[in-house]
Amino acid sequence: MSSSAVERSQASTKLRARRGQQMVLTYSQQARPRRESGMGGLVNTCVILILMALYHQTGSTLDPTASRDILALQFAAAVAVAIFMTVWRFTKLKESEARATQSLSRRVASYAVWRAEREDAEDIATNVGHRQRRLLYTTALKWFGPRLVGTSTAWAASNFAFYGNKLFLFSFIATLYPDATPFERMQWAALNNAIGLLGYWAAAAVVDSPRYGRRNLQLFGLSATGVCFLACGAGYPALTSSPAGYRVFQTLYFLSGFFCQFGPNCTNSLAAAEVFPTDVRTTFHGVSSALGKVGALAANVVFGYVSVQTTFLLSAAASLAGALVTLVLLPDPSTLTLDELDRAHKYMLLGSFEHYHGEAVNPRRLSLLERWVLDWSAHYDPALDAAHQDLQTFTAPFTPPTSYHGPPSYHGPPSYHGPPPAGALAMLSLSLPPGARGGAAPRAWALSGWGIGGAAPWAPAGEPLGRAVNSASWAHGARPGAAAGRLPAMGEERGDEDDAAAAGAKAASVV
Repeated sequence: MSSSAVERSQASTKLRARRGQQMVLTYSQQARPRRESGMGGLVNTCVILILMALYHQTGSTLDPTASRDILALQFAAAVAVAIFMTVWRFTKLKESEARATQSLSRRVASYAVWRAEREDAEDIATNVGHRQRRLLYTTALKWFGPRLVGTSTAWAASNFAFYGNKLFLFSFIATLYPDATPFERMQWAALNNAIGLLGYWAAAAVVDSPRYGRRNLQLFGLSATGVCFLACGAGYPALTSSPAGYRVFQTLYFLSGFFCQFGPNCTNSLAAAEVFPTDVRTTFHGVSSALGKVGALAANVVFGYVSVQTTFLLSAAASLAGALVTLVLLPDPSTLTLDELDRAHKYMLLGSFEHYHGEAVNPRRLSLLERWVLDWSAHYDPALDAAHQDLQTFTAPFTPPTSYHGPPSYHGPPSYHGPPPAGALAMLSLSLPPGARGGAAPRAWALSGWGIGGAAPWAPAGEPLGRAVNSASWAHGARPGAAAGRLPAMGEERGDEDDAAAAGAKAASVV
């Protein structure tokens, strides 16, 4: 659900700006009253309360027959809602405005772009990595492994603290109010769900804010939850010895639920859907989610063997450990487009990540580990990245220049300074197959040298274009039969001498 919601947000600029909010509000509708505090959980608890009142089950003991009927009616109500929504979906629900206003050709183009992006990575993994398909995942683990550890560990830690406490919610209420009836305990559960729902709504209000963002939201939520649990555990004897202490204890417990929703219970799934490239996003999100469930299962087992006070102390330790992991290992992708992260991933696959200078290595969007230890931010250069993107999408007609004086990034004779101008780059289309000509962007681009080694008429004599612009830290290439926007196969993107000579001869013959 998270990965799909995040990827759908790329459909328009408006949706992209509210990517996190869409995910949080969708997640807030869940209906598991003893564990989650979403709208469904609150409504479900209210239905149970109404049925208990109608069956006069408000005393200290419950009638078995009435309890059976209440349970059956509760599930019947849930089934009725599910059937209604299914019928509504196929008979009344219309397409969203963003999709309804999108032309058929644009939808087809969007799908084609998505497939091209996916095939790019598969092509690199197949051809560049000595035809080893696993390169896609080994490279992703090499570069995004710390992020995977961060999302998985934080998810497991928060689930250990949160699910464990919510599974034992009625035990805690019974400890606080030993004389409370089942009907009164269900009222406390409804209040807990309502407070948690407020946490969801508060998170939706700030999750897309550049000043707050996902990482800060998760860091604050885990820290606040840990402090609440620590106060409950450390002060347990005093807080459970008087009516005033009970009220403080209950306040701390309900606040822990609010901060868990206003933090990790929203951002765990969201962060795992945003910090990985498209090619491995679903897999890594699934790994993170699975380890999160391991944390919840561990709490269910462990908490059954320890005292209530120890439960809170363990929950506090898990929450604070999750906060530390979040601080060190998680980046903040709040304003980063998924396309840009995919672009950085292509550089990684080709072994040229040091030549990527875009927003994915902006210090504001990196984790502390990536910024200060791995030093990704040293590559960040918006001006150079803009120049690279201009070259990668050139469309200008060819007009051979008599002289050119650009940025001093050319490793050639002193008479030429800078990467080849866009007009000159259009000359490369002459060496492409007929279907690739016409001023469009090249059919493939590489990162380690020009795939076409033919000499340009304005380049120094005997200097193949493939060697003339290596200092620009990326290059276009051409591969006959490749799909538009595809990356070159092994050897083509490396500008091998034999390939360069052959391509140069072909280009000269066409010209």
